Amino acid sequence: MIEMLNILVTHATLDGLTGAAVMATGAATLDIPVNIFLSHDAVYAVKKDQLDKMLEVNTNFPEVKEAYMKKGMSGEMMPWYKLLADAKELGDIKITACGLAVDIFGIKEDEFADFVDEVGGVADFLGNAEPEDLTVTF
Repeated sequence: MIEMLNILVTHATLDGLTGAAVMATGAATLDIPVNIFLSHDAVYAVKKDQLDKMLEVNTNFPEVKEAYMKKGMSGEMMPWYKLLADAKELGDIKITACGLAVDIFGIKEDEFADFVDEVGGVADFLGNAEPEDLTVTF
């Protein structure tokens, strides 16, 4: 079994953030620690005032986008940010916002959703990764 799941989220898309939240939840249920690093506009998406914004779905298939939008708008699909918050209650999940992106966007730490643990650099994320760990990107 893997020692840790590292998740790199570089884009604020509904499918990417939902995928990361689902992967984190699954790992948490298996008692696998999770290290999530948010970069680029994914950092902006975890601001408290941005959580309820409708995000784009990154797909080449209109049917997939339509299904995501329909489920999201109807409330049949739990929002990605609630999945992440719930996952943190299930297990050992650390969420880090990229310091460079925070500086670029001028975000203050108190503007982040409560589930964001810290602001850090890429070196912090890479320094936590070991050869036996699994790393996925969204």
